[in-house]
Amino acid sequence: MHRVRCMANSLLIASIACMIDQLTKWSIMQRFYPGEIESIFPGFNLRLAFNHGVAFSLFNQGGWLPVFLTLISLTITIGLLIWLYQIASTQKGKAFALSLIIGGAIGNVIDRIRLGYVIDFLDFYAFNWHWPTFNMADTWICLGAFILIFYLYKEPS
Repeated sequence: MHRVRCMANSLLIASIACMIDQLTKWSIMQRFYPGEIESIFPGFNLRLAFNHGVAFSLFNQGGWLPVFLTLISLTITIGLLIWLYQIASTQKGKAFALSLIIGGAIGNVIDRIRLGYVIDFLDFYAFNWHWPTFNMADTWICLGAFILIFYLYKEPS
């Protein structure tokens, strides 16, 4: 019973991460047209962009790629869910990290299935150099990956 409760808590975290991602994307789509930029403060803009490629618009070619990326994302997510089920009740830090990664991955998969691309809008820059535009799902995935690396590195060998 404890394992089921821990797994339910982890799935709740993943669901909240996914919902925040989808709500922020919906909000941006209501306010912006593609390419529109709103400066929030020096170093940060909101900018609506459509990513047909992989993370940070790599291989942004469309065609069969969105279907392939969706299948890869779903396969990896299933693997992460299995891992999460195995550790949810015993390794809370790793379970939290996996929950964020899963929530972010599902948020981007929803976009790919629904639209054929991922909605991006967070635009950070320094002087004339811009990081690739990204979204909250990407943020959850990166944050979860950093937390997971921390816990994996912390483990005794």
